[in-house]
Amino acid sequence: MTPFPALLAALAAVQATPPAELQCPASDASVICQAEAGPNWAFLYAFPAEIRAWPMLFVSFRRSASRARERFEALIAEARVNPQERYSREEVYTIDASTPELLAMAVRQVEQRGGAGTTWSIGSLIWDRRGGRLLNFEQLFENAGAGQALVNARFCPALREARDTALGGRHEDCPDLYFVRLIPGGDGRIARLHLSFDPIDGLEDGQFDVEVPVTPAFIEALQRSYRSAFVASEGTVTVCRRASAGEPCS
Repeated sequence: MTPFPALLAALAAVQATPPAELQCPASDASVICQAEAGPNWAFLYAFPAEIRAWPMLFVSFRRSASRARERFEALIAEARVNPQERYSREEVYTIDASTPELLAMAVRQVEQRGGAGTTWSIGSLIWDRRGGRLLNFEQLFENAGAGQALVNARFCPALREARDTALGGRHEDCPDLYFVRLIPGGDGRIARLHLSFDPIDGLEDGQFDVEVPVTPAFIEALQRSYRSAFVASEGTVTVCRRASAGEPCS
């Protein structure tokens, strides 16, 4: 199964909206969306309506939305004290891949806090459809350490080379913590891994994303119940550099 184009387009429209004017897509049943706005503040939480198919996951999203709205109360109070400033909170989930075994999603969070500026964070979520549970990326493997070593063998050299080229000098370190988005190929099975992580250089040096192809060795290292969700890809490792989490790749 391929990603849901109409859903992605609808959520892209949400993401393209200026923070001060956040609003849900009009008359779009493919998105469950909560939005509120005041004179100088706005709140939005959106996720795919497809999530209703998994009651436990749906309840988790509903609770998450409630907690996010509760936390936003502090920003509303700050906004009332500073009516000349803008405050917003946006949390949007989109589906990357959907297979009989796994549902893989991406999340983007954007917060604007008056004169303090805008902060971005990105992440991923993996749902075991048959087991009815959320997974960390490492839990896909029979041996978590061996699985991470396989990924790092492709990921780290590419990242070091990109940082050396962009920033000069030599960069030997490689992040141990990262979010992994599962990207499908033409037949819907997962063919590439998109790795995102917090900036490891100065903020002014930008942020790097790395995408690596799924290999036969990677599939062999997975737990047997997840192997059929993946397909080996002959693509190359790619790296992009962003000015910030919210900027396009260059």
